Amino acid sequence: MKIETRYISGRQADTKTVLFGKAMELPVCFYREEGIAIIPPYEDRKKIETELEKAAAGNALAAGIALDMMFNEKGNYLKTTGGMAGPKTAEDLQYLQSFAGQVGIPFLVKGVLSQRDAYQCLKAGVSGIILSRPVWLKKKSISPMEVLPEILKVTAGEIPVLVEMDLADMMDVFTAIALGADAVCRKLFQGEDRKEIVHSMQDELRCLMSVAGCSDLFHMDSTVIWKS
Repeated sequence: MKIETRYISGRQADTKTVLFGKAMELPVCFYREEGIAIIPPYEDRKKIETELEKAAAGNALAAGIALDMMFNEKGNYLKTTGGMAGPKTAEDLQYLQSFAGQVGIPFLVKGVLSQRDAYQCLKAGVSGIILSRPVWLKKKSISPMEVLPEILKVTAGEIPVLVEMDLADMMDVFTAIALGADAVCRKLFQGEDRKEIVHSMQDELRCLMSVAGCSDLFHMDSTVIWKS
């Protein structure tokens, strides 16, 4: 992907946004350090409840149940260090959303990659969804960016839609937001300094937005994107 430039009537862009009631310097969420707490879809509901309570107590931005951690490469329920994964229904998600509300934290569903699942999440009343897929499925499934436009037709602005990506550069972030995502997610790897990363990302995203004539995140324009 590449962008065209639109300098006339342009101005320095503002990368700030608000997500789940919290002001952010740019639309990027991390999975560590007061970011989004990711919880495996444990078969034991009590374990999920405990993790939601921990996330709320730790001042996390939100907590997400990772449905893309339900199965392993053999199609069996995934066994993690915390316990065995198990099936999750729309009713389960509705219950967990209610529980998360009681402990005071937004509840997200991670691993959504179809209109069907997006509709089920919307029906369950969850606080938001993360479009993602397990590493072992990348060669055989559609990508979050490919399905994003179809997902947005279902959610229609009712809940935030986040996209997980590796973030090779901020062009990925720009594209996702321009196409309609509310934010993107990535891991914060050991040794990485969150403040330094945010500062660097903010500069690069501001540059792309400014030269493309997008004054802020509420005035993004997908027509500036060209497929290379």
